[in-house]
Amino acid sequence: MKSRFTFIIGCLWIIAGIFLASPVLIPALKGSNRISAAPQADNSQAIVNEEPLVSGTPSRIAFPSVNIDLAVAPGYYDAKSQSWTLSNDKAHFATITDLPNNKTGNTFIYGHNRHQVFTRLLDAKVGDRAVLTTDNGHTFTYVLRTIADIDPSNTSYLQTHKSPILTVQTCSGMWYENRRMLTFDLVEVS
Repeated sequence: MKSRFTFIIGCLWIIAGIFLASPVLIPALKGSNRISAAPQADNSQAIVNEEPLVSGTPSRIAFPSVNIDLAVAPGYYDAKSQSWTLSNDKAHFATITDLPNNKTGNTFIYGHNRHQVFTRLLDAKVGDRAVLTTDNGHTFTYVLRTIADIDPSNTSYLQTHKSPILTVQTCSGMWYENRRMLTFDLVEVS
């Protein structure tokens, strides 16, 4: 009788541990499907058109297919601490990268792999859309072209680009040891 009681209590502890760890384990397991790809060379051509330059500072980003809609705050790199601005409920625009525009450049948005931020981005698929709104009322629509998990020391994704792209980053892997990079191509500006 005592061993049965001990067994039941042990099982309840295990179930409670799994339940309490699920907010950490489930996103980590989703991100553990390592997608490896080297950054592709920029073979694009700058967009040459007679349209005036449309640009603005990012204020909101949405990924409709994975039900994400977030405010975007400025993100700064602190060389002394070697860390980026991060919050628990916003995405961040890396201010050292290009503003979204209809001509050229790489706009870099990043955020935590947290339920309130970018966890659901781990479910994004090539062809999904991103909608970036600027503080001056412009809307930039992008289509997801590539997904790659890279080492955090790889900074090649911060480079500028001949055609306008959006690069989005969050963490991936069992211990958040990788960076999930999603590269989007601009398809529409309004």
